[in-house]
Amino acid sequence: MKMVPPRSISGFPKRDFMRLLFAMCACTVFLLLPSTAMAREKIDVITLHSGDRLTGEIKDLDLGVLSVKTDHMGTVAIEWVAVKMVETEQLFEVTEIDGERYFGAIGPAADGRDFQIESPDDVFVLTHDEIVRVAQIEEGWTDRWNGFVDFGAYFASANTQNDVSLSMEASYRSEKFSLKNTLSGSINDRDDTEKTSRGTLASTYRRSIRRNRFWYSELAFTRNQELNLDLRATVSGGLGRYVLQTPRSQFSVSAGISALRESYYDLPIEPLSETPSEKELSEWSSEAVFSADYNLFIFTGRETSLTASLSFMPSLTVRDRYRVEFSSSFRRKLVRDFTISLTLEESYDSQPPQGAESSDTRIRTSLGWSF
Repeated sequence: MKMVPPRSISGFPKRDFMRLLFAMCACTVFLLLPSTAMAREKIDVITLHSGDRLTGEIKDLDLGVLSVKTDHMGTVAIEWVAVKMVETEQLFEVTEIDGERYFGAIGPAADGRDFQIESPDDVFVLTHDEIVRVAQIEEGWTDRWNGFVDFGAYFASANTQNDVSLSMEASYRSEKFSLKNTLSGSINDRDDTEKTSRGTLASTYRRSIRRNRFWYSELAFTRNQELNLDLRATVSGGLGRYVLQTPRSQFSVSAGISALRESYYDLPIEPLSETPSEKELSEWSSEAVFSADYNLFIFTGRETSLTASLSFMPSLTVRDRYRVEFSSSFRRKLVRDFTISLTLEESYDSQPPQGAESSDTRIRTSLGWSF
């Protein structure tokens, strides 16, 4: 059987390592630029059941925690059950427990116990227990961004080992839609083994339809030398629903379809039995996409969050082929806006090209900063 000479990835030169590291840092700076814009005044007032009052900038209420940015204490996390009242003239998106959404400024209702959401056209009153999410809608587009950056590194002189990982998220929210940009990557450079890199860049657009339903579209690019994957470009879209929404947890499911184009290292010219041919892997193909996402927040001492995402993607063009992507992250706050996280990721392909691994499992720890 005639074979294409392999494109070796073992000779990953040091200059390429530094070049890729520089590109990852440049992408970080680019996505964080909106967050450097001047924020609005920190004049929101939060009153606790204990009688204490805090003045700052309310960022959001998510998973049972109200995040308030202050001038001298960084971002303060307050358990929602401890909050008695909120007073702000800023525009917010307020989500009720059944998925209904309201837009307006938040203040005390006439009875002094409930929350009043005042929009230009109407006034709504919600009880404390009916509110599950609050998201700030800034007037300027540069102020509507928030997110985090995680960075991990390991260096050893004995075997000249250099491992660097980066994970970043920048999210934008408006009255009608949300946009999330994510970048994650790692570089593994060792003298005694192959030098490899992984990376994923994705942008996801989500728009609420009514109550707990939404539709989404996503553009993603993935590279994984551990799986001999040179590049996978994916365009996908579908419908989803929040199955569970409580002040501490969220669970959503979605279904859709995607179009993708893949290129691999070391592919044979002739198709192999029971594996996708080079033609099938280098041209556009399609997949069904079934996903589930779960978020949980635990407020004991230092705030801690747990996220998990699972996607099952059976191919619609390559018989008996399917892919699975799983990601789970445990994040705990250290001090001010800094966090430590542990992440587990798994990528599986039931029919990889000849010579490529079918599974790649990654575990990483990193320090992070949220904005």
